[in-house]
Amino acid sequence: MSAFENGSVCSAGPGQTISTAVEVALPFGECRTLPPVSPSAFYYKFALTASEWLSAALTASPGSVYRLDLYDPQLSLKKSSLSVQSGQTNLSLTVDSTGEWVLGVVNQSDQTTYDIQINAAFPPSSPVNPSSVGRANYVLVSWEGPASDGGLPVLGFRLYRGLSPSTEILYRALGAAQLSFNDFFVDCLRTYWYRLTAETEAGESSPSSEVSAYPVCAPSAPQGLEATAGTGQVTLTWAAPV
Repeated sequence: MSAFENGSVCSAGPGQTISTAVEVALPFGECRTLPPVSPSAFYYKFALTASEWLSAALTASPGSVYRLDLYDPQLSLKKSSLSVQSGQTNLSLTVDSTGEWVLGVVNQSDQTTYDIQINAAFPPSSPVNPSSVGRANYVLVSWEGPASDGGLPVLGFRLYRGLSPSTEILYRALGAAQLSFNDFFVDCLRTYWYRLTAETEAGESSPSSEVSAYPVCAPSAPQGLEATAGTGQVTLTWAAPV
């Protein structure tokens, strides 16, 4: 989120407080005309960039009823939250256009005090330094986390695998702390191709660079092992593995 209007809303109810984890910028100016709502509503404007993820959480006293309405820069309603008899109302959306977005806080009860937290973040960047190494009957894939988490904690990684370049499909969903994976579901001497993505609440990153490796075949057991008794000794003979 590049800017947030704080303290200069269209109409402010008593006791309203605004908290935000992003930098407060100068007000945008006059409020725009929005579709009428009932019984009352307050509007907040902020600048967002396409692909940014918006999250709004409104906390009010138990039993109060609020609804959150999100309008795009063309003032078209993009999403509304559910109106529930609760002290917590949430709305989240990955925005699809750059400009001044508007959040309407619709008061559907006689409550006039609430606290609203508005945050925005981008999807994370790709995992870095992926590598793959063929071992005996498996492939070891390793990587490092993204250089940027986009403003939210990484929830996990997604491993994609294919049998030829650029054909990877989702293979495994992995935890945020996991930075390597042993792929045992392989055929020896067959090449496998891998990419990874990182995931946060704001979405999934673009894929990492592609890596490939093939597992080597562990040898089979020696053949025809025989033991021949001799005076004070036992002689073992065998043939090489197939």
